[in-house]
Amino acid sequence: LALIDGLEITPPEEDAAVADNIFSGDPVPHAKIVQAISDRNMGHGARAICTATYQISQVDGAEFGEERQSVTWITRMGSLMAACDPARIPEADGMSTLVQSWLCAIEGHTIWERMQESGCEDLVLGWLVENYHYLRSAPTHVSQALSSCPDQVLGDLLIDHLRDEADHANLIAARISETCPDVTPADLRPLPSTLAFAGALVDLARGDWRAYLLAIVFLQRTLEPATSRHERFYERVERTNPEVAGALRGVREHDDIDHSLDHADAAEELLTLLVRRWAPDARAARRAAMIPNLTQGFLNGVLWFYGERRGAPAFRIGWSAK
Repeated sequence: LALIDGLEITPPEEDAAVADNIFSGDPVPHAKIVQAISDRNMGHGARAICTATYQISQVDGAEFGEERQSVTWITRMGSLMAACDPARIPEADGMSTLVQSWLCAIEGHTIWERMQESGCEDLVLGWLVENYHYLRSAPTHVSQALSSCPDQVLGDLLIDHLRDEADHANLIAARISETCPDVTPADLRPLPSTLAFAGALVDLARGDWRAYLLAIVFLQRTLEPATSRHERFYERVERTNPEVAGALRGVREHDDIDHSLDHADAAEELLTLLVRRWAPDARAARRAAMIPNLTQGFLNGVLWFYGERRGAPAFRIGWSAK
């Protein structure tokens, strides 16, 4: 209720719904779909068909395989999205499936292909710098979650996570400075897209800690390094962009440390306890889904700023993040 000149006014229910929808990230768009409809060479008709096909496909139970062919691929992605409707999956296994489906926001993103091309040192360096700023924001959003979460067991897991991540940003910064002595990440201003991503985590931790924990599980799954695909990616980037190979080792070391500390297992334990003890609802899932969207925006920002101009990191010098 709001009091205006002594009158009690009850906001219409639809206003509350609109306000809530602003913070809903459901459905999470697939990176390749977004890139396809953003292609300047695609006509309006083709763009509309692509978007509509993706959204209206309702065939439950389809598996997402290795297909990458036009309508077949889009239909499979739409089916997976329908099968992962937050309103229909309250159980632990279902919530885990939902979080896993959010990885489509980054898998297949153009940035991964571009970073493996020769002559992309600025893009690789920019990706490292923005990751430094993201990791550096961890104490801010984790501390907000600790102040909001009433569950001591979950809080202890968050404290363990924060303790493990304490020096990871500095590890990446050290490798960057060793390889590129003129670059000090703390002296470079993060991109607006990076600030929006980190700021959303802070707001989510403050306003809906259950949604925040779902988002943290998603983010941890994006960092799982124990696959040959990750190794091939890093090796290819180092081979095609040798000038920044040393700087890239900071992220590889960060991933290896996370793996040695069983961060993936800790995240799954966090998810299991969250669902069992607090049963996050569809509203929490939809708010958490905004983080995969902003993760995609984070990558879009890096690709656009550092991948489209020579000497891009120098444009951040002169601004201070201290």
